[in-house]
Amino acid sequence: MIRGLAPRPPRAIVTTAIAVAACLAVVAAPRAAGAGPRTIELADQPARLTVDDAWQDDAPPAGDDAPVLVLRRADGARLTVTIAMAANADAWRKKKRKAYLADVVAGFAAQPGVTVDEHHERTVAGVPTLDLRLTRKVDGGRETVAVRLLLFRTRTIAAAAAAVAPGRALRKVLTAAATGLAPKHAADPSR
Repeated sequence: MIRGLAPRPPRAIVTTAIAVAACLAVVAAPRAAGAGPRTIELADQPARLTVDDAWQDDAPPAGDDAPVLVLRRADGARLTVTIAMAANADAWRKKKRKAYLADVVAGFAAQPGVTVDEHHERTVAGVPTLDLRLTRKVDGGRETVAVRLLLFRTRTIAAAAAAVAPGRALRKVLTAAATGLAPKHAADPSR
C-alpha cells in the first residue's frame, strides 16, 4: 500500500506504481536523431507510439522494471514507455471505471513532491485511457510530466514525457508525445 492512502484494489496500486516508475526513469546519453515523424511498434504489445522527429532514441536502463523504450530531445525532454502485466478489469466495467481511475489518480497524487495538475479519462480505440499532467519537485526545480496510461484488460502500458521547467510550447510537446501512445487495433468491447 502507498503510505497515506486508504486500502485500494491491488490492480490500481500496481498500475500506479508502474506509471510512476515511467515518470521517474533514469536515462543515458542520446543517440543519433531519427529521419522524420515515425511510428514505433512496441514489440509483442498491443500498442504503438507516434512521435515527431525531434525525439531521438536513447538506451533504456537495465532492470526488470526498466522502460521498454526511451527517447530524448535535444532540449533535455525525455520520454519513457513502460509495460506492466497488471490486469485492469475494473477499468473495463462501466460501473467501476470512475472509482478505479480515481484510485489511479490518487496514487499519483500521494507520491511525495507530485501534484496532479489535470487528468482526463478517455477511451482510445475502445481501450480505457487516463491522461495526466503532473508537476513534481526535482533537484533542478520543478518538472512537468505528461502521462498516458492505456489500461488494457491484461496489462498497463504507460508513456511519460518530462522536462524541467518547460514553457507552454514545450508542455504541448510533452503532451503530444505522451498521447502519441495508442492501441494498434480497436478493442473488442464484447470480450
